[in-house]
Amino acid sequence: LKSNDLMNSDRLEVVKVQSELLNNVGMVITHNLNQYKEALSFFHAAIQINELPEINDQKGIGIANGGLGDCHYNLEDYSQAENHYSINLNISRNNGDKQGIVRMTSMLGGIKLLNAKDEQDADTKENLLYEAENYYNESLLVAEDQKGSISILCALSGLLETIILSESFDKCKYVFEKINENVDIIVQGPDWAKNRLSQS
Repeated sequence: LKSNDLMNSDRLEVVKVQSELLNNVGMVITHNLNQYKEALSFFHAAIQINELPEINDQKGIGIANGGLGDCHYNLEDYSQAENHYSINLNISRNNGDKQGIVRMTSMLGGIKLLNAKDEQDADTKENLLYEAENYYNESLLVAEDQKGSISILCALSGLLETIILSESFDKCKYVFEKINENVDIIVQGPDWAKNRLSQS
């Protein structure tokens, strides 16, 4: 790239690969090494490349924002995490990326639930729980379509926790019915996901 010996078309391909590498390295640093602050610069650099008019890779922008959301979530900066997850969700919805929709709605539901647990104002708490329930319901709907055991388990766990915190105990029946409907898929899930549902 620095030599300027590439034709424009080849140069664009190399830049696209560079953005993918930045996202991949960022994910490794985030999820394998748990070095969240160090990973931020990789995702920002990937976004900078993917936002170039000649690249305009929305999927790459979405992946980087998902990574930034994970970093900020683990750094307990939930406001920033919510912002980046929302960007990823919008891109996922526009692209019809069901895996992205499932993960982002589940993460956003989790942030709303966390905020609701700490909220003292009754009206604000009610609104946060309403938003969390909507996110988890959307996550469950798409996860059922995908038949993904982990996604279904996470959505059901979050939905149950939200319903219990909002004291809408009559809605628990709906969750138990959904557990029964998806039992063949749920039993295939990993222990940590099944344990989360059990704890919920």
